[in-house]
Amino acid sequence: MVITGMYRGEQDDGLYVWLRRFDSEAQRETLYEAVHQSDYWKTEVTPRVDQLLDREAIKVLRIVPTPNSTVQ
Repeated sequence: MVITGMYRGEQDDGLYVWLRRFDSEAQRETLYEAVHQSDYWKTEVTPRVDQLLDREAIKVLRIVPTPNSTVQ
C-alpha cells in the first residue's frame, strides 16, 4: 500500500510537502521504476513538470517513523 499526503506552508504559499509511504524499500523501488522510468513519464510528465517546478529548490529527504509514530 502506498499512502500519500500533500501539505503547503501555512504562511508560505511557495512551500509544499509531499509525503509518500511504502510498505518496503522493495516496493518503493518497484513503483519508482514502473512510474518514473516509463516512456509516458519521460515524454509527457517530465516536460510539463519542468515548466512548473523550480527543480533547483527541490529538497528530497528520506525519513523513517519513530517507534511510537502512528505512521508505520
